[in-house]
Amino acid sequence: MSLNVASCLVLTFCNSRFCHQICTQNGGPFDKIIMSSKTTFRLMFYINRSRPTKNGDCPINMRITINGQSLAMFTKRYVQPEVWDGKLGMCKGKTSEALEVNRYMEAFKANAYNKYADLNALYDQATPELLRDAILCVNTSKSKTLCTVWEDHTHDLKLLIGKETSYANYQKYCTALKWMKQFLLEEYRVHDVPIKLINRQMVVKFEVFLRTKNVQLQHHYQVFTKLQTDCNDWI
Repeated sequence: MSLNVASCLVLTFCNSRFCHQICTQNGGPFDKIIMSSKTTFRLMFYINRSRPTKNGDCPINMRITINGQSLAMFTKRYVQPEVWDGKLGMCKGKTSEALEVNRYMEAFKANAYNKYADLNALYDQATPELLRDAILCVNTSKSKTLCTVWEDHTHDLKLLIGKETSYANYQKYCTALKWMKQFLLEEYRVHDVPIKLINRQMVVKFEVFLRTKNVQLQHHYQVFTKLQTDCNDWI
C-alpha cells in the first residue's frame, strides 16, 4: 500500500470544509482544551418545592451553570423538605435515608465533573445542554470518530464493488484503516479518535509512522484527488 493511500485519507479530513475549521482550533490531537480564567463552571443541588409528590417528597434537581448559562435537571431522587439543607445542598441528619441520598448526590456530582472533563476534550466549550445530555447518555453529546466514519465508508464501498468501485479500491481503504488503527494504538494508546481532534500534527505523525513501516510512495496526486472527493462526502 502506498504512503499516500493511507495518509491522504487523513489529509482529506483536514482539507474538508468541516475539518479545516477544526484544525485551526486545536494545538494537538489529544491536548485537552485549556479553559480561560473567565470560564465558570458550577453545580448546585436544590429541591423543587413547587412539585411535591402526594406524600410530600420534593424532587432533587441539579442546576448546571457554565459561563453564565444555566439549566436544571432531575437527579431521580426525592426527599422530605424538612430534612433538606438548602445552604449545603444535601440532607441533614444521619438517618440511613439521609446518608443514602447524600452518597447518591456525591456520586452524581462526581459523574458530572467527569463528563464535563470529557466534553472539554471533545468541544471547544462545553455547554449546560451538552453536559446534561452526557449525564443522561443522550447521543447529542457524542462526537463522530474517525475509525467509525471510516468503517462506514468502507462498508458502503463494499456494497458498490462491481458497480461504482472496484475490489482493489475497497482493499486500499481497508488496508489504510488497518494502518490507522495500528498508528492510534501505538502512538496514542487509543482505538479511535474524535474527528474534531484530527489536525495537521496528527497527519505528520501518521506519515512518519507509515515511513517507519517501509510503506512506499506511489501515485500521490491521483490518490489524493480521489480521496478528497470521497472524504468530503463522508463528512
